Amino acid sequence: MIDDSIRINPPGRYKLNVAIEVTNQHNHVYDASDDMNENLMMTIIDQSMSEISCPRMVPATISSIESLKTTEFACANNGNCERCSICLDEFFNGCIVVHMPCNHSFHRDCISEWLRSSHCCPNCRFEMPTN
Repeated sequence: MIDDSIRINPPGRYKLNVAIEVTNQHNHVYDASDDMNENLMMTIIDQSMSEISCPRMVPATISSIESLKTTEFACANNGNCERCSICLDEFFNGCIVVHMPCNHSFHRDCISEWLRSSHCCPNCRFEMPTN
């Protein structure tokens, strides 16, 4: 059972109170009141938060990065061009744009560097091949 609440503490400070009930194999309920059990609680929170994001920061294979489709960008929307969601710069006419299999587009250097540390698309978490 997880029960969390936020209480506003003046001046503009926030405190997050989290109560987690953890039962071991002997049905003993751990109370988060002492330091040892607080460390256990923080470990559980850290693990569950890491499971929410992209599964593991594992690089994509070099061959999968190199095989991504590239095009030369041409803005067709009267100056309202798309942006690379990694660097947040607009694509400009003539720049090389890389297209992921999920159809998201990025500057070549931006997505190449990204995929060398994470195999997940930064927009939708599409997973590229890993070793």
